[in-house]
Amino acid sequence: MRASLASQLERLSAMLYVVTAERDRLSTEVQQLAAECRARESEAHALAERVRWLDAELGRVVGSRSFRLTQGLAASPPAQLARRAVWWMKDHLHRDVRVRATGRRSPESAGAEVWVLEQPEAGAGMRGGGHWRKREMPDGSRAWMADGQGTLVVRPGDGVRLRLRAHPAGGIADLRFLGRIRQIDLYRAKEAVVEVDAARGEVRTFESPALPTSASSSPSSDPLAQSWHETL
Repeated sequence: MRASLASQLERLSAMLYVVTAERDRLSTEVQQLAAECRARESEAHALAERVRWLDAELGRVVGSRSFRLTQGLAASPPAQLARRAVWWMKDHLHRDVRVRATGRRSPESAGAEVWVLEQPEAGAGMRGGGHWRKREMPDGSRAWMADGQGTLVVRPGDGVRLRLRAHPAGGIADLRFLGRIRQIDLYRAKEAVVEVDAARGEVRTFESPALPTSASSSPSSDPLAQSWHETL
């Protein structure tokens, strides 16, 4: 009987030791968390003070006379004309063709995709930003595709004649070349290819994805493609 009680007492003592050790560990962790919370709270107060100071400083700057004068000058017709002149000079200096995927589509389209087919050995001369990325066409040929906003820059070495995919999920793209912009709706009920001659301002649509090599150039009669307009 005494041996049994002694054994139980020993087990209880061991359990008490384990519970005490666990309590001490949890107490230490709680203290560490409390210290971290106090530090975070101090950082939050400091950030709040910084935000209040920045708000006050911003209000002072926006309300100043010099800021209003600068804003008025920036929005003035001479300033806008100067900015457009800079864009015009950059266009004529680099002679890049810029294809901007607008992320918009016609009501009939199932998507806002803009596809630009790569010319043979011309892929290195194209660079895209935003949603543009390299993809493959259904026939396996290489292309650039964007289903959101972004700009694809085609270097002069690639020429100024582009081929774009038109299909049921085609979106709306803006083409810019030498200060001129043209908006093209790439929605078609059937798969097609739209060829854009930026230098001559012509747009042609081919119902087959493969472009004929001997086709003659003729101005587009596509009602979905708006005419070129000058940016200056």
